[in-house]
Amino acid sequence: MNTITLGCAPARRSIFSAPDARKYRNLTKKRLEELGISLVDIDDINGEGPSL
Repeated sequence: MNTITLGCAPARRSIFSAPDARKYRNLTKKRLEELGISLVDIDDINGEGPSL
């Protein structure tokens, strides 16, 4: 069986507030997990905290 792993380096822009950026990033992550797709992110090195 093949697996899919996506890299995600989300960055907030002026069109999204920090809470909205976090909300949509988390919704995306949840849906990818439901589809069986692994996600590699930058939460541990992101200066604004997890999920932005």
